[in-house]
Amino acid sequence: MKDQYVGDVNDYRKYGLLRILNDGGRLKTSICWMLTDDDCRHDGGKIDYLDDPDEWRHHDPELFDQLNELVNIRRRREVRALQELSLFRNCSYYPEILRDQGAPRNIYFDEFFKKYVDQADLVFFDPDNGYQVGSVKRGRRGSSKYVYQEELRAAFERGSSILLYQHYPRSGRKRFAKALSTKIGACLGSKHVRTFGTPFVLFLLFQQPRHEQAFQDLPDLVTRTWGKQIETRSHTVGG
Repeated sequence: MKDQYVGDVNDYRKYGLLRILNDGGRLKTSICWMLTDDDCRHDGGKIDYLDDPDEWRHHDPELFDQLNELVNIRRRREVRALQELSLFRNCSYYPEILRDQGAPRNIYFDEFFKKYVDQADLVFFDPDNGYQVGSVKRGRRGSSKYVYQEELRAAFERGSSILLYQHYPRSGRKRFAKALSTKIGACLGSKHVRTFGTPFVLFLLFQQPRHEQAFQDLPDLVTRTWGKQIETRSHTVGG
């Protein structure tokens, strides 16, 4: 996550999905922004949707209005300003900057697990790119853009269901979603995985058995609220 992304159309869908999962605070939620420094690129510029409320506002009017105020009126595109909004209930945020180096990264996650994960029902990891890739080792240059297997496992073993932000590859999206769901789900021991596909980003939900009932009606609710903007699929791992 970068401050420059706050409030763009991908964020609108992301926060909308999170608000459904959070269920008005019924599930205690912890958000690990995995915040990295802004760069000189133009990523995060997709904010034109805010100028077209007739097309976009109906999905989540409260969220739309607050993001519009943040981006177009207050002009504060930063995570800390976002946290000041009442978007989620019973939610904690971890806004520290994540660095590439191994030792600072270990400290970063040790702090997160200690203070924000224990007792959480749902943990959201929001890396710039998504799940680890073989070409970027943990602690090496560029690793702050990824979340690594051991970090997801540490959260899951504490009893939390996990939502993960993931960029799509250029092609083969359905195959990619199924393969990644199976790969991570098998590693975590999560037998039931749900994916939420948007035009640019995939979200993967790794469910704890104790949350299966809480998430039972999730696909219908997401579809009713977001239509084709967020497409849901279920995957069974090892079955």
